[in-house]
Amino acid sequence: MPNQSPVEVRIAKKMRQYFTMYSPILAYCNKQYNKEFTADARTFRQDGIGQTINIKNPPRYVLQNGPSVQNPQPINIGTTPLTINKWYTVEFSMAGWENNFSLRNFDLWGEENLKPALDPILAQIEVDLLLNVLKVANHVGTPGTGFGTTPATAVKLLGDARAKLTKVSNTPMENCIAFIDPTMASLWAQAVAAGFNPQSEISESIRRAKVFENANFKVFTSNRLPVITPGTMHMTTEVVASSSAVTGSTLTLTIGSGHTFVVGEKFNLTGTGAVYSVDPASKQSTGLLQDFTVLSSSTVTTAATVQIYPAIITSGAFQNVSNSPTAGTTVVTPISKLTQANVASYIQNIAMWKDAIALATVPIKAPPALKSHMIEEEGIGFCVAMGSDIKDYVSIDRVDIVCGTGLIYPDQCCVFPN
Repeated sequence: MPNQSPVEVRIAKKMRQYFTMYSPILAYCNKQYNKEFTADARTFRQDGIGQTINIKNPPRYVLQNGPSVQNPQPINIGTTPLTINKWYTVEFSMAGWENNFSLRNFDLWGEENLKPALDPILAQIEVDLLLNVLKVANHVGTPGTGFGTTPATAVKLLGDARAKLTKVSNTPMENCIAFIDPTMASLWAQAVAAGFNPQSEISESIRRAKVFENANFKVFTSNRLPVITPGTMHMTTEVVASSSAVTGSTLTLTIGSGHTFVVGEKFNLTGTGAVYSVDPASKQSTGLLQDFTVLSSSTVTTAATVQIYPAIITSGAFQNVSNSPTAGTTVVTPISKLTQANVASYIQNIAMWKDAIALATVPIKAPPALKSHMIEEEGIGFCVAMGSDIKDYVSIDRVDIVCGTGLIYPDQCCVFPN
């Protein structure tokens, strides 16, 4: 018996398959917050965009000496905002005869027509998700140096990322993923095949430029990772200007004339007053310099006030550094020892725990006059709606997705350059 589902239902269900079938980042990202948002297409334009929820972070506590407890601790829960701020739409038309497909013909037609219609939405959501990489502070590697020339150096970057996440964030070993640039994947396959010999994995890697699992990361390629063009702050020594201990998310620096900072640049604070990361539970120094990232650009002449992540916290349940920087503490970037010409731009690849970056989608309701079907399944919500153009005997179809992305667990991510 032929499939009797309304065409809008078949379109919506087929598109839902495509969302995660063709996009690893959508398949693996955190999608558990959808039900905390609501919307209606008739009112959403006015008051829905900008809806924000505050996601609770895992609580932390400070160890006390017993048996007497002087100051019982409240439940220390930080929050991370997640905002719905995007509405993406693709419209297309179908002739009347296309509304009467058999199931088999519809599957073939969907591959030829529905998937291309959905591709721009998938691409833009992937871009939005991966732009969160710029907010990640943890980093390993030096831009411009690549994999080196041996299998050992080829796998070292992900090994270093695993070591850093374990030491500074206690990141779980399981359910970790990485996204790397396709060019990097090709080089990886050649280097690893030269020194290791897992035949089936090497065959798959060579045939499909598919990187096999390394350092307990499931590795995927993406051509939508952010590219950063660094500022010039690394050309000479920049130092902390404050004469007192610095805490919080603002850093005041004395910089070289005309030197610039751009959003997404990573740096450490070393020399006098060097700042080290601490174990999140014991608060003991890891022996690794704390990583920071720039959240606001600066182009001032000799002094700069820069917004940074993470905020410098030197005590309490959320302590993340060994000490505050002091006047004269030196700013060092991963490219401080290279020339600007060597690093005109570079891609920021990412290794992370899979729940670190979140996507929230709102399954909006179409106006009642339209035929429509709303999908809300496994954390992905969108709407397919249809209207008629009787003059030309076509139906006007549209798919709408309202969404937002956020970096929920930035300490569970680590970036590394090409």
